[in-house]
Amino acid sequence: MDFARLTSADTVQVRTSEAAELTDALHQLAKGTGGLIALAGEPGSGKTRLVVGMCQQAKDLGIAVLHGRSAAQDRRSPLSALSPLLEDAAPRGTQPTMQELHRALHELRSIPTLLVLDDFHHADDESIQLVEYLTRHPLGGPVLLVLSYRPRQATSALRSALAKGCETGHTIRMPLPPLTVEQSSALAEMSGLDLMNVHSASNGVPRYLLFLAKSSTWEWTVDDNPADTQFDDLVAGETEALTRSGTTLLQAAAILGSTFSIVYAAQLLEQSIDVAETQEELLDHDLIRPTLEPQVFRFRHELVRHAVYRQIRPAHRKKLHLSASVVLAETAKAPTLASHLEIAASRCASGLETFSLAAQEVLADRPDDAIRWLRIAADVATPGDQAVQQNRLLAKALVTQGKLVDAAAILTQQRVGATDRQRSLIVTDLALIKCFLEEDVSARTDLQVEISRPSNHRLTDKIRMVARLTIVGMFDGELPDIDQLGSVPPRRNSRHAHQMTNVDELAMVGMAALSAAYHGDFASAAQKISHAAELAILSTDDELDDYPDYLAILGWSEIMTAQFDSAIAHFERQMSIAHKHGLSCMTPVILIGLSTAYHCKALVDTAQRIATDAKTAARALGAGRVAEVAEVLEYSYLSWSDRVDGSSVSVQSAEKALVTRKLGGWWFGTNAALQLASALKMHGDADRCAAVILSTGAGADLSFIAPSMRPWCYETLADIGADQDDPITVDWVDRAQQAASGAGAAGHANAYATLAAGHLARMREQHLVAAELYRRSAQLFAELSMRGPQIRALNEAGALASAAGQDGNGAPDLRAARELAHRAGKSVVYENTESTRRKVIPISRETATTPPPALASLTRREVEIAQITATGMRTRAIADLLHLSPRTVDIHLTHIYRKLGINNRTQLVRLMVEAA
Repeated sequence: MDFARLTSADTVQVRTSEAAELTDALHQLAKGTGGLIALAGEPGSGKTRLVVGMCQQAKDLGIAVLHGRSAAQDRRSPLSALSPLLEDAAPRGTQPTMQELHRALHELRSIPTLLVLDDFHHADDESIQLVEYLTRHPLGGPVLLVLSYRPRQATSALRSALAKGCETGHTIRMPLPPLTVEQSSALAEMSGLDLMNVHSASNGVPRYLLFLAKSSTWEWTVDDNPADTQFDDLVAGETEALTRSGTTLLQAAAILGSTFSIVYAAQLLEQSIDVAETQEELLDHDLIRPTLEPQVFRFRHELVRHAVYRQIRPAHRKKLHLSASVVLAETAKAPTLASHLEIAASRCASGLETFSLAAQEVLADRPDDAIRWLRIAADVATPGDQAVQQNRLLAKALVTQGKLVDAAAILTQQRVGATDRQRSLIVTDLALIKCFLEEDVSARTDLQVEISRPSNHRLTDKIRMVARLTIVGMFDGELPDIDQLGSVPPRRNSRHAHQMTNVDELAMVGMAALSAAYHGDFASAAQKISHAAELAILSTDDELDDYPDYLAILGWSEIMTAQFDSAIAHFERQMSIAHKHGLSCMTPVILIGLSTAYHCKALVDTAQRIATDAKTAARALGAGRVAEVAEVLEYSYLSWSDRVDGSSVSVQSAEKALVTRKLGGWWFGTNAALQLASALKMHGDADRCAAVILSTGAGADLSFIAPSMRPWCYETLADIGADQDDPITVDWVDRAQQAASGAGAAGHANAYATLAAGHLARMREQHLVAAELYRRSAQLFAELSMRGPQIRALNEAGALASAAGQDGNGAPDLRAARELAHRAGKSVVYENTESTRRKVIPISRETATTPPPALASLTRREVEIAQITATGMRTRAIADLLHLSPRTVDIHLTHIYRKLGINNRTQLVRLMVEAA
């Protein structure tokens, strides 16, 4: 969009009411009635365009038009504002007198005449006196006088004259207010968020609106935004009338910013000026405006400031920016000082701290600026710790932009010739980046080599490396042995050079807790977690700022021991600490942990939203496999809200994400695979669910699955076996109980073992026993705030009580399940009495106590499906009736055909008829 497209037609299009009022005035003029109209508006509000359009319309109506425009220099020439309109009032080359102008104005009454005086705020005192006279003594007849002016630049005499004319009714004041959003949309041909941003930034002024609509930003940087020649020329015309002092002070102000201290602006100048007088000059020209703060002003608009800024010669501009960095050194923030130093091309070592601090402050919101400033800081840093620190910060900033390869290259280069401590910090940073680049082996090797060096590492740095090795273990499935840290000096030994801090101890205890929980020693893990949580309270956010792994490790250990509320608190605290630094490699790791914790509490909507955030963060970092894991979580939660379509999407998404991933490994492999198993079970594909669990665990011992997850796995297998009346269910229940006994005080393990025992009792048709076991497991889950399995257990308990003929006993369980589902936002699965009851009492047993002899080889579920199939019902209808997936029904039919020695439905129907 070209700025010049702001034509009279555009203005009429958006200022329809003002244009219509001017048109009415012209029609009245054609009929012989004139008057005086004062058109008031901001610079660029469209006054000139309206009067130009009015003049053209007047000519079309046969009205005589006299059009003149004042300039700033006219204030020094008496009656100059009127003389161009009345050239015949005095001999050529002479200035007309007041009497001659009066006579000329009265002579205009012979024919309808439009007299337009544009930019009348520049008018001289004598011209204003004449207008003031006309407000008291109208000409009468067909003469219409239209004045356009800027209220802020009008003299008090002009404002007073027009005010009196409005009071007497001889003058009509027509203000041009800021454009509405609808008017801005029509003029700029924009909509949505872009429109709102541009409209707000323009202050509703058409001139600014169109300029902003074509340029996406107006913040000055090292490379100036392209200028609009016409706009710059308009501003140059305004500044041309300034004194030399006014010009230099205005340019100094443009260096400081849109809002500036007039005192600081004056300090940038080489020569001294009368600040008060020059300030009034700039105010009179409406180039600057006062703020509520004394001696602080702002430009009329940011675009005006940019136009003035572009008027400054490049060499002088650099000089002024350098002066600004000195003048503002004690008061301005680091990003402001860095901007001045950068444009001044001042890259001396003294500015190193400024560039570094500025980059850290803006990293979260302006990563491009941060990276640019950190590159400058790295260039001027002296070799050694200073250079390493700057390059570490630069690598961190590059990570936020998803430039992992560039970040890794910078850190790898810094390792050469680094001291022991420098190398340990670099290796720690580099390891996580390599994991995100799927170079797990290299990341682990680097850390292990550095940890095992005989060098004199600081204890804090060594702990940091082992903690990072723990995070790497989440990627490749191999948690470190914290004994690698060796002997640890007492925390309170103040004479020791490497006294352990609260943060150091938090890391060590947290890693020990995670290791204990992972290997199934839940009693020890719980004790260590309690200790670590106390240390976390004693550690301030500033102390934890540079150690993003520590609270994350504690949070994951709490998830494994079913301490979900504490895990959420620690993950959220870590996110709060990390937020001020923007995106980092740890962000998706923390978000995935937070999402998992909310999911375990059955707050599925929240869990899904956070999983989406984790996926977005991982993709922004360029970490493909982490994004895939987050996506598996995101879609798996659909199963909890939609048992049919949601679980189908979950299965498809999980299979797609896992197809290229090795199923081994603790976090990415195992957890993602078990999410797929959960989605398969909800989808009704029980056989595939069992197959995924067993293949992930490398057999019935589930040796490749963390002990903390085995109770859930065995309970799931027991549930599937009970549904199919499979004798192996007994083995799964035994294994669940063994896993629980090995878990010690872990409540979730006992809860799942109890739930598995309920499945076995259900299979044996011990309904009341099963109901009681389900209630007991529900209570255990309730104590852990695990609403999902609690709801499932209460559903089962209610259905079993109903099946045993004790509806009164079942109703409270089902009501409690329904209430829990409601509290969770109705996103978790809640099955009503009948649907759960059908799972317990197959339809076949409502009509027959024993199957026909020909079907004796079939399981209970297979008999049920065979009898329904014999009625002619198709697979989809059977699946809907029994709350199974069509695939599961087809699998059961395949088993039926094989056991009965038949090949198709027709033969099955014939066999069922013969059996009957």
